Amino acid sequence: MGCAPSGTPYKSGGLRLMATKITFTKDQLDNLNAYFLKNIEEEHCRVLGEITEIEGIVERLVQRLIVAVGNLDSRFSSMFLVSLNERRRIKQLRFEYLVRLDALSTPTVLQDNESAVNIEEDTSMPGFARLKILGSGAESWSEFLGPAGRIRRDLLKNRLTNLLAAAIKPETIKEIDDRTCFTPGQVVDPEILDNILKQPDHCRIFFGPATSEGTFPEPRDHRIAIVEDASGILLKVGLGGIFSKKCNEIEVKLLIGAATATWSSLADYPRRVPLHHCDALLHFTAAQSGMYVVAVGPHPGARCEDRATLWKIRIPAVETIADRYYSEDSVPSLTESVLMEILNQLRGRRSLDLPIKTKDVLRIVSRHILKTIHWWSLERAGPDPLRSWAPNTLSRHVLLVLDELVTALKCQNLRCYFYPRCNVMLQCTKGDTLHDEDSYISDSRVLESYLSILHQHSLNMSPSVPKPIDTLENELISRWKRTISSLPRGTMGTHCGYTVRQLEYLGLVVKEVLGWKEHSAEGFENGSFSSFPISPHSPEPVENLLYLVTLVLRQAREQIYVITDCRNRKQERRKLKSYGRRKSNTATYFDRSVDVLVDLIRRDRETAYLDLESNSIMARTLLKWLYFAMENDKKTLGPILRPYLGNLFNSSHENAWHVESWKKRREILATEMRSLALFCKLVTAQEVSPADGIVEALSKGWLWAENITRMIERSDQGLKLVFITSTRVIKYNLTFSNNKGLSTFSTWSKARNISNAHKRTTIATANMLTTCLLQEPSPVTQGWFDNEIMIKFRKIKQLRIN
Repeated sequence: MGCAPSGTPYKSGGLRLMATKITFTKDQLDNLNAYFLKNIEEEHCRVLGEITEIEGIVERLVQRLIVAVGNLDSRFSSMFLVSLNERRRIKQLRFEYLVRLDALSTPTVLQDNESAVNIEEDTSMPGFARLKILGSGAESWSEFLGPAGRIRRDLLKNRLTNLLAAAIKPETIKEIDDRTCFTPGQVVDPEILDNILKQPDHCRIFFGPATSEGTFPEPRDHRIAIVEDASGILLKVGLGGIFSKKCNEIEVKLLIGAATATWSSLADYPRRVPLHHCDALLHFTAAQSGMYVVAVGPHPGARCEDRATLWKIRIPAVETIADRYYSEDSVPSLTESVLMEILNQLRGRRSLDLPIKTKDVLRIVSRHILKTIHWWSLERAGPDPLRSWAPNTLSRHVLLVLDELVTALKCQNLRCYFYPRCNVMLQCTKGDTLHDEDSYISDSRVLESYLSILHQHSLNMSPSVPKPIDTLENELISRWKRTISSLPRGTMGTHCGYTVRQLEYLGLVVKEVLGWKEHSAEGFENGSFSSFPISPHSPEPVENLLYLVTLVLRQAREQIYVITDCRNRKQERRKLKSYGRRKSNTATYFDRSVDVLVDLIRRDRETAYLDLESNSIMARTLLKWLYFAMENDKKTLGPILRPYLGNLFNSSHENAWHVESWKKRREILATEMRSLALFCKLVTAQEVSPADGIVEALSKGWLWAENITRMIERSDQGLKLVFITSTRVIKYNLTFSNNKGLSTFSTWSKARNISNAHKRTTIATANMLTTCLLQEPSPVTQGWFDNEIMIKFRKIKQLRIN
């Protein structure tokens, strides 16, 4: 990644930065660990007292505008508002949302509808695509269409800007369409939205405070300025009321986008992530969450046709899943927090507590650029990820990222994490102007000066004492490594040497890889990932096996190329021409060997009759053919596969011990979702009241029912439940009667802790909820219903449990 290696370890436990030529000793790194942690703790304490209330007002204000836009023009209606907010950005009163245009998105919010949009990726512009309207849908979008029926993003953005300006007027909301994002529960992050859209229509439930429908904040009570920005639409909001003097101007960025459930065929992520990577399960699972195309064009210097029809591809769900995968106290999360705090300081948004020489501020470096380098460093986990990201390595990772950023600025190039041939430095330009040479030089000098100040400051700091929890974690890591080394292990010389636990882990990885493959089936069919055509006579499981084999072979080849380039960089530069011919010949031999192996697998009758639907059998068969290729093709495939299979064996031996926790988390999620889906289905079919359903679910120990009860307790006015199906909307208000919520819930908590299922059922029956129907169901527009039901909890009598 990037232009050069970011850094190399120093012999005495220190660090040598390759770009800035600065050397940090181990004591300096320890001092910087304490310094960075102190800055993070101070940042966490710097929280506005009213930040949560401000966030709620901004969120409801944006919802009000989006609902009004949908009323004015149904083509721009949206059932969900995608929140791209980050906690540290909210503290700066900067918000970001993605307006998901339902009419252009897949999957559709209602499963009976069909999408009339086709996503066409531009091979000359990786990371960008075009939206083409199919069939009769072109008529309703004719005013936005360019050549060949493709939607022009500039015309679409101009129309939405005008609609937002009209939506500020108070008379734009007379009747609220319940299919728009009118409840607080319909403002969700990309990961949650992906999970919602994978559920059937009748299994969707939204929460919100039990307030009246007309509680949208009125735009006339606040100052709102609409600015059309190159990356979206910018709302500058000045809150009225009690916040008019307490907070500065609020910045809200709205991105216009359409969702697609498929994965980009031009992206090399997660295809490049080897199966032996410690986070392989994370990467291939996250990549099943789809992507968005947003109304952002390529940088001004890009050569492309029909620039106005190009939409930028964004993958916010993957970013959200990856961020949540690491806990807030983990080194990966702390590293990102430190980098963002340094960025704010060097941009002049925060006071810098170090006497830096230069008075310039960063002009080019953005949050996305820093995140990109951080993602690359996480992917380069190394042979020992646990020790590489131990608590005492925080300063090391921060310094390496900053040093690599200096290299990228000097090269004016930083490869996108998801797409090859895509320069993040150019894509992060602000406005429609490219940065000049002086801006890159200025940013690199600012960073070099900052690293020099850190080096000097770490020398003058008094030795720091590590925190007890960090010492404990380091000791646990050492003991865990010793435990793993002492455990019995098989032999890596043959596929029969893998233990049952290792095969179970590899089966999970294979399952996620094939799940991702289903989302990128287009790329598989057109030969983007393999050099062989799909045989119509081979069963699908065999084709899946062939896909896995070729995927591993290409990963192994790329791994060998990287190792060769790193070891023989100087020699290869002198012999560039001969190396090019040799590499071309090697590629030809490699493709020929792969074709022969694929043909052997297709003709093998034993493989054809195996139960390849089983993940463990698929993993064992994959290993069998990989070892077969290594042993029988010693000239081409053997040298490529031997180090790869060695890494695969070692990583599966260590990661296999986490299989049970991974499966348990997935099982808990699946069972909770099935239980919640059944509850929604019964309520929408009017076979059970919400009161009875929650009582029964709570008595069985379901977490979602417990969370609903807690939310009712926290709210004085109760909790609103909204069920949205393709034919109707049903609403309920849930409250505790006589303010007895806390004591009621405490009794139910005792009921949940009883191990005997019969006793739990008995308690649930004795403490039955009563449902009071306040009004009869009345049909409204398009057959939707609006039921307001008050659920009252009876006072629970003291129970004696034998």
